[in-house]
Amino acid sequence: MNSDVLIPIESCLGTIIRVARLDSLLRTIRPIKVPILMYHSVTLNNGTSETCLSLAGMCVSVAQFQKHMEYLLKRYNTISLFDFIEWLSGKKKLPKNPCIITFDDGFLDVYENAVPILRRLGLTATFFVIGRTLETGNSMWLYELYTILDSLPIAHCISVFSAEIENFPLTERASKAQIRSWIRHYFSSIDKDKRNQLLGRFRHRFNGDSLKPLEFMDPQQVRELMVDGFQVGSHSMNHEYLSKLGDSQLEEDIGESKRTISEIIGDTPKTFCYPFGGIDSWDKRVVEILKKKGFLCAVSTVEGLNNWNTDLFALQRIRVTGNIPLPVFVFRILGLRSWLWWLHTNFRKLKGSINSASS
Repeated sequence: MNSDVLIPIESCLGTIIRVARLDSLLRTIRPIKVPILMYHSVTLNNGTSETCLSLAGMCVSVAQFQKHMEYLLKRYNTISLFDFIEWLSGKKKLPKNPCIITFDDGFLDVYENAVPILRRLGLTATFFVIGRTLETGNSMWLYELYTILDSLPIAHCISVFSAEIENFPLTERASKAQIRSWIRHYFSSIDKDKRNQLLGRFRHRFNGDSLKPLEFMDPQQVRELMVDGFQVGSHSMNHEYLSKLGDSQLEEDIGESKRTISEIIGDTPKTFCYPFGGIDSWDKRVVEILKKKGFLCAVSTVEGLNNWNTDLFALQRIRVTGNIPLPVFVFRILGLRSWLWWLHTNFRKLKGSINSASS
């Protein structure tokens, strides 16, 4: 079920909340709840290009991002994850209306487009970078697949996928969105060795094609973020589903990411971002190794706000998906999206039960 169906409702409610200044009232009357915003790509493209990242809701335009940040400047105070940790331990007080900004994956367009806005407005943020990408400049496996789909005719991609993937179900009539969704799900479900074999065959089949890989920040740019007072955390070494890795693989991935990022930024990363971030993407083993390696917290992609009772290794975030209008941003940062989604889901279940009973 696509949560985008709720955007018109979110927009309507967000407009009412904003115009009536109910956002200030809600923040005042309830206990401290800290939103952690999750961004990926901040692009000059205003939705005219159908890239895999935009289809996945991972791109925000510069214009929309600036509106989001200007709203935060007026209504919130940005803090770091370290500030939040110290508040939980009683070592620090939080400012009024605290908010945390995070960016996943280390896209170059974030450095080029988002960072200047953050600097100008005096806002702080945390950037979660992938160790292997930072070290080599190469994309992780999912973005390598996205590069193929973004660079080549869809018919050509389908022809190769059909030849290399057994029982590939899509035909030339499939849309790019359908192919992206299926490829992501399929490659997430197979083991690492099989995935690497397929990627190797794809590289051979597409060799010579004009691929336009996604661009990421280089070590010097990441070091500049640290110098400017931003925070840099680990997004793992290889962006794997950590819960699917064996104990030795898990220890190696997390340990190697810590060493790689430490060498580049000249400091030890203490914050972590689970790759993919869903509730099934980490387990107790992952948390134990993170603590063993000296990490203080980890963020997920689970929707929600955070308070004094939140597990530091299961921090929830607010997804900023696509070019959502400002009223939707206002609605989500209050933590109301998960509540609306709960209502929507349970209403559908109730409606289904009533229809079944009456048939």
